[in-house]
Amino acid sequence: MPTKFKTPIRCPECGSTSVRKRDVVYKSGTSHYSGRSSTRGISFGLSGKLRPRAWLGGGSSSGKRQSIKAQEAERFPFWPSIVITGLVYLSNAESETYSGWAWFWIALSGLLFLVAFFDFFSYHKEWLCGKCGAQFVPEIEDDLSHNEKGKQEYKSTKEEYRVTENNHNSSAPGKNCSICGKWFQHSEFAYGNREDRSYCQKCNSEEKTAYSQGGKEAARQYREEMRSEWQKA
Repeated sequence: MPTKFKTPIRCPECGSTSVRKRDVVYKSGTSHYSGRSSTRGISFGLSGKLRPRAWLGGGSSSGKRQSIKAQEAERFPFWPSIVITGLVYLSNAESETYSGWAWFWIALSGLLFLVAFFDFFSYHKEWLCGKCGAQFVPEIEDDLSHNEKGKQEYKSTKEEYRVTENNHNSSAPGKNCSICGKWFQHSEFAYGNREDRSYCQKCNSEEKTAYSQGGKEAARQYREEMRSEWQKA
């Protein structure tokens, strides 16, 4: 069952709502590239016999491009602790005891490993503020406040649904939005160079906002919550 957060999700440091999940920020701001180049030509020797010589050459390159925000959202890597441990082992392979400096690097390696270990599990839970750069875990909505909020929304949604049913029974052509369940004329579903869409313009905008903040999971959660409200009626 997906976790339900208190909405709107705000940064605890600056109060901004310009926040997104760390993994979404990293994926959207990171791209990988690879390429291959080749050269060819012909040359003539300047000494001895004038013989033509053909030559071929080439190379390949690959790498990763990242935005500043993607670098802030990236997980802390494990490789520094692994490299330090390997270097300490190789430099003391022939020694029976480790020096004080060796123990210092071993302790540092262990500390870096713990940082990477805990960050590995918090990566998919934390959100990143686009204004101040703070990383945080949003507050989870408790069952009591969620139920009270649900009752209020249920009453208002039920009344709105009755109104839309009355409109639906009128002679004006239209249909119900597949997210909020409200009835609209066909012109409401014509936007973005397409006609006869399934979502009304308001739901389409709110779903895109949820997706930009939390990816596919947040967009799916938004659709399910909206649909559950009017389906109860």
